[in-house]
Amino acid sequence: MKKTLILIFLILTVINSCGYSQGYEKTIFIVVDQMPMEAGEKIMGENYAGGLINTKTVTPYNPVSFSLSVATGRKVGIDESNFKGLHKNRDGSIKVMGYDRIVKSLNDKYSNFVSEVDFFGEKLKNQGIGYIGNGPSSLIACDKKGNIESGETYINYDLDWLVDKTNNILKKENILIMDYDIYEENDGIEILKSYLNEYKDLNVILVSRNVADNMKGMLNKWLSLIIYKSEGGENGILTSLSTKREGIVTLLDIFPHVLSIYGLESKTAIGKSFNISPVEKQPMAAVKKVFDNTMGQLWSTYFFHGIIYYTFCYFAYFIVKRRYDKYKNAALYFDFIAVIIFVSFLLGFFNMQGYPIVYILLVLMISYPISYFFRQRKMNTAFFFSTVTYLFMVLGIIFFPEVIYNSFVGFNNIVFGFRYYGFNNGAMGVLLACSIISYFSVKNMIKDKLYKNILLILYFSLNIIALSSRVGANTGGFLASIILFLIMIYEEIFERNLTWKSILGLFIVGFLIMFINVYLDLHSFDRSHAGDLLYRIEFLGSKELWDMVKLKLKELIWFTITPPWCIVAVSQVLSVRSLFKDNIQINRIKDIRPDVYKEYLIFMVIGAISLLINDTGIISSIFMVGYFLISLMDADIRSYDL
Repeated sequence: MKKTLILIFLILTVINSCGYSQGYEKTIFIVVDQMPMEAGEKIMGENYAGGLINTKTVTPYNPVSFSLSVATGRKVGIDESNFKGLHKNRDGSIKVMGYDRIVKSLNDKYSNFVSEVDFFGEKLKNQGIGYIGNGPSSLIACDKKGNIESGETYINYDLDWLVDKTNNILKKENILIMDYDIYEENDGIEILKSYLNEYKDLNVILVSRNVADNMKGMLNKWLSLIIYKSEGGENGILTSLSTKREGIVTLLDIFPHVLSIYGLESKTAIGKSFNISPVEKQPMAAVKKVFDNTMGQLWSTYFFHGIIYYTFCYFAYFIVKRRYDKYKNAALYFDFIAVIIFVSFLLGFFNMQGYPIVYILLVLMISYPISYFFRQRKMNTAFFFSTVTYLFMVLGIIFFPEVIYNSFVGFNNIVFGFRYYGFNNGAMGVLLACSIISYFSVKNMIKDKLYKNILLILYFSLNIIALSSRVGANTGGFLASIILFLIMIYEEIFERNLTWKSILGLFIVGFLIMFINVYLDLHSFDRSHAGDLLYRIEFLGSKELWDMVKLKLKELIWFTITPPWCIVAVSQVLSVRSLFKDNIQINRIKDIRPDVYKEYLIFMVIGAISLLINDTGIISSIFMVGYFLISLMDADIRSYDL
């Protein structure tokens, strides 16, 4: 009996000698004011993973919006004046002052938001949450009444103090949220590094609320740093199913990830939990490379979009004024656009985004001689480059999507957080435009009606596959591709002869395609954003759909009426209109492209649909109408040789 008591005493002594209770997953989540790459490199110990995190919320952008977006796993935004500070109660709990106003603001902006949406502090309340600090990050820790179980309403940048308070909190709670200002003290980075070394066996999430000064620039307002360590510890860079991009996660992924640590999940959070991809080099070096590549590619994308937009606007003047002496130059530079798009896809294999000047010069130096050669030889440039671009895009998005993303057309603007994977709306426009031009060109080489119909089904079903939720994941493009498929059947197979049976047949085909896509998406492990939206609608009701529609409608209006897109779109429409009003010219074009009127109808209809059903649909329309202009000018110049 005496030996048993001694053994029990020794066990209790060992347990109590630990600074915090054992046997449960412990998580420390630290929000810092800003964290440069150099600071992140110093702070990261062994078995840490790093990444870039997109911190963009809904307007207004401020620390309160940031914290509430983390807390709910959804982008929200309210006025930061609603947060009135913290009050520590006698029992050690903390009350968030002004929380009633925060709740009212959220509910006013998003109907029944607080009652229906999961919150970090409420969902994980049973795990126990403590807090250290005096800022808006307390909104992550508090429950739906604005209460935090325990903690401190100030922070002392002293290692012993931080360790003592952390141990006290983690004896009772499993999760600690902390506000930490790296530059509050001269040795703030060293203190934080030493602090994290004390808890190297715990889960640690360290996220920078603001973009560091040396990472911020004209093109980067939202990409910041995140550091993560799981209890097991694993070296690498972060990714998630939200982004499907190595080294990139979103603000909305934090809440679902912490839930996953404790075996929980949320039906209302939009993000997904983290994964760690192992890297051979130091994690922060890999993160820096991702950042440099992203910023370099952003510069390249703006440059080439600028060239394309300027070219269409510049030659619109000469086309509208019927300056035939300029048409040969217009055809050459329009060909140049088609070539640089294809060349940029090819160079995606070489991962050159981190060197924007070299990349830009290489694309230009390769593309111009090719364009000049094709034009001098009076070759069918529109057909050739539409076909090879189309085949490359379809095969690329299925087998090597990173190569597509490495091109300026396929680049997803992860800085602004519009899209992280799949075909963006510009790439979608290029894909559909190339399929139309290529199909009508190949079709005219085939005499057998059956083979023409097989060709049609092959081309336009490939569009649907490439844009489906399991491949290109572009919902608006997927709908546009279905409509295009049905229009092509109506025009080419039914030859505009519709009966009630054929109308019903087209409707059933369209419905079945959509149903199969939705079914596969909803029953897959990694649902697309559209699949997740349907999943949330099932739980939250139709208001989730209407909130999304209102948001997308605002973005659609903004992009459509904002220069340079509106200017380019108008100039393209005027160019097409002018070409079709010139009967002599359009008849010459018709000799080269017999289905030009049919193509005109299809391009205008699908271009308009793409514009209306995508938030950045104006970009897809610009590329679609742009390719149509390329084919028209190419045919016009070649018609002189007949």
